[in-house]
Amino acid sequence: MDGRKTCKSCGKVVVKSISCKTCGIASHPACISRTGHPHFNGQFGDCSELSTSRASQRMDMNSTLLDAMKDLLHAEFKDFRREMRELYWAELDKLNNDIQGLCNRVEQLEGLLNKSHPQASSLLEDDIIEELENRGRRTANLIFYNMDEAEDGCNDVDLANEIIWKINPGKTPQINNILRLGQKRQGHSRPLRIFLPSKQEALFILRNKYRYAGL
Repeated sequence: MDGRKTCKSCGKVVVKSISCKTCGIASHPACISRTGHPHFNGQFGDCSELSTSRASQRMDMNSTLLDAMKDLLHAEFKDFRREMRELYWAELDKLNNDIQGLCNRVEQLEGLLNKSHPQASSLLEDDIIEELENRGRRTANLIFYNMDEAEDGCNDVDLANEIIWKINPGKTPQINNILRLGQKRQGHSRPLRIFLPSKQEALFILRNKYRYAGL
């Protein structure tokens, strides 16, 4: 390298160049006016203000570009949010329509059921009431196990009265009904079922069954 520089204006090699002390560019004396660089009396002037101006211009351009990008992103996000909102409401309307369709279908089926079986609802209510009554009656029943059976079966009432008397002495037992459960077999004692007047009496006997040594 011989240290020669290239003219800023014509691009040719400069033997005797005029150089700027600030930015270092070179020029032929005849080309100095075409370089666009500050000059005075055939010499380059101070270009620091020009450099600052160019830097400021670049910063302004960058700021303008950044603002444009922000505006573009904001517009795209706004469009995206609008599309998502429209999609959401469309799906919600579709779901509401499906639910309404199911409700209408259920009403149609109920109407057909009532036409074909007008007494179905009343029969169902009667069955429920009957089941509740049966459950209430069963809560007043007691079942005794391992109670020996008499040959003629006539002593079951006396046996039940004896058991209840020992559990609740001083009170005459009140038994609505009594029966053996299952088929009679040789050598096996069938459970003895006792029907009492109320659930409270059955619970009292169960709570105090320890008083009867045979239980």
